[in-house]
Amino acid sequence: MQTIVLSLMIFLLTIFRIAAQNEYSNKNLQQLSTNELEQYLEKSVKLKRHGTTMCLIGAGSIATGVTMGSIAMNNDGWDSFGTNAGGILIAGGLLSVLIGTPLLITGSSRTKRINKFLPNSSDSSISILPDIQYQNKLYVHSSGVKIKITF
Repeated sequence: MQTIVLSLMIFLLTIFRIAAQNEYSNKNLQQLSTNELEQYLEKSVKLKRHGTTMCLIGAGSIATGVTMGSIAMNNDGWDSFGTNAGGILIAGGLLSVLIGTPLLITGSSRTKRINKFLPNSSDSSISILPDIQYQNKLYVHSSGVKIKITF
């Protein structure tokens, strides 16, 4: 019974993993509007930021654990509280780095992939559009031209 449940769980995780990859596929990203692409970009930047934060916190925790453990070992030996706390900090830091690295890599690749399909904001353009404005004092509509310059 346990093997059936385990097999079913692995199968479901595989299906969810494939669905998540399909969400950020090139084919799917081509069909999305600019607003949806910006939402996806926001999610991927947030994922990248979380991964970077976890890696930095993990590296700091490892450095603190090594320093704390080495100072405590020089003063009190292997069985001191400082050595044990340093070991726990090192283990927690390694875990944080191991979790943060895939998040950082996934967020970076998604961000690059989404940026391919977003319109480039560095392109400059000039648009001349018809415009109608309402004047409160005269209670009339006046027509005009709106010039929009983006760069």
